[in-house]
Amino acid sequence: MARAVDANGRGYVMQPDGSVQCDDSNVASQLPPPPVLPRLRAPPACGTSHCIGIARDLAVVVSWATSPDGNRFGQLGCGTVDRRCNTYEMRSVALPTASGRIVAAAVGDAHSAFVSDQGELLVCGSDRWLQLGQDLLWAKGAVWQRSPQPVRKLLGTKVVGVACGADHTIALDEARTVWAFGRGEHGQLFGDARRPFTSAPAVSAPLTGKEPSASSVFARGNCSCVVGEAGELLKCIGRCEGLGLRRPSKK
Repeated sequence: MARAVDANGRGYVMQPDGSVQCDDSNVASQLPPPPVLPRLRAPPACGTSHCIGIARDLAVVVSWATSPDGNRFGQLGCGTVDRRCNTYEMRSVALPTASGRIVAAAVGDAHSAFVSDQGELLVCGSDRWLQLGQDLLWAKGAVWQRSPQPVRKLLGTKVVGVACGADHTIALDEARTVWAFGRGEHGQLFGDARRPFTSAPAVSAPLTGKEPSASSVFARGNCSCVVGEAGELLKCIGRCEGLGLRRPSKK
């Protein structure tokens, strides 16, 4: 059984039939009732203040806050920004109809990313550190986006995987090229040799072209990794200590 844990320690255990069971065994304080979830294709993706879940039939994408500020920057993707919001209240993600069905999602501290079955990458939430990969400021200079919008730099590139760190995003395309954008002063975007404080989408050379070919990407905090077909870490860059990751051995 696959399991996810949100910021409050609430666990989500996925059953073989796609149903998700909430497990509060590790939670010391009393929490509000959990959301009633549709059957999901995978455990929800949970960050510091919100979660995203994709229905098994790919027809519905839902989100919910796990703390009162869980939609302060629009990271729930429901078309609103809330200074305070009800925790564990399930909402529908306002996805563009032309983007196709969502097959993967990832969440950071205050942003969310989605991959469609057409290979489009969509993002919402905080863009303070360019983690939404936009080349222009949003309307009226706002540094957030309330509903998922495509990453323009990657239009025409078929994205097959995405991961979000605290304030950065990495995406894997069908050619196994890794794109990185957002906050990068710890080397989480382009490695030790190149540490821009923020960056628009660009190829991450240290994470691209590894053998065996990467099958997915992983990010957490200020760390980014490429993952092999067997689930092994092929390479990690950035500040990865203290995350419980087994770093690849240097050859």
